[in-house]
Amino acid sequence: MDAVCFDTDGVLVDSEDYLVPYEAGELFPRLGLDDLDVDGITGMNYREIYESLVETCEVEMARADFVADLPASLREHLLARADGSA
Repeated sequence: MDAVCFDTDGVLVDSEDYLVPYEAGELFPRLGLDDLDVDGITGMNYREIYESLVETCEVEMARADFVADLPASLREHLLARADGSA
């Protein structure tokens, strides 16, 4: 069985080691924010990240699209890293 465990409080694994490369390498460029400093959103829930990006960077993606797309694209990124292909 394939599974992904999201441990965002850092108990099982330091999830920021996986999230930061995803945010900087995939998420921000997709939103047109290639030079955004990841430190500003580190530790935030992805729903809170959206609000922060709208307020500080004038992101124009609809909230529903962001919230729907992020878990799927993050899952693909994590699985690729687990397979050693990313």
